[in-house]
Amino acid sequence: MARDRLEFARAVGMVIRRLREKRGLSQAQLGDAIGVSQGSVWNIEHGRNAMDLNTLRDYAEALGVRCMTILAEAEPRRHVQPRNDAALKLAREHGVTVRTAVRWTRNPSAFEAWLDRKRLRDGARSVGIPMQTAYRRKSDGWTLAEIVSEPVRRTA
Repeated sequence: MARDRLEFARAVGMVIRRLREKRGLSQAQLGDAIGVSQGSVWNIEHGRNAMDLNTLRDYAEALGVRCMTILAEAEPRRHVQPRNDAALKLAREHGVTVRTAVRWTRNPSAFEAWLDRKRLRDGARSVGIPMQTAYRRKSDGWTLAEIVSEPVRRTA
């Protein structure tokens, strides 16, 4: 935890230094604008001193940026999953989450198994067959057409 804080303080300092150099300011000039010494600016830029939110706001104002800009640039980049148009299309078509659809694009047999169960469930519902009966018939090798066309024998 302490190591993460130190790394984040260094990252914020590097952003401040990059912005300062981009604007052509020296550490002394930035320090004068904020009201701190050149040494304090050096310590912040090298992650030696942590700063509070008011100090961050002072630096942001002196550099002409928002505080969120400094924090966002200091935050490590997280890996973003590339856009998967096939998964988005599957999710929309079948009303499932994108995460499920991504799994299906990686493993098409899982999608086929889900689609088969959905067809069986919908077919059984359409003719009033209990799902247990439909699954039992399916496991006995019946096709969906045979399951749906076969009338249910009810015992009195």
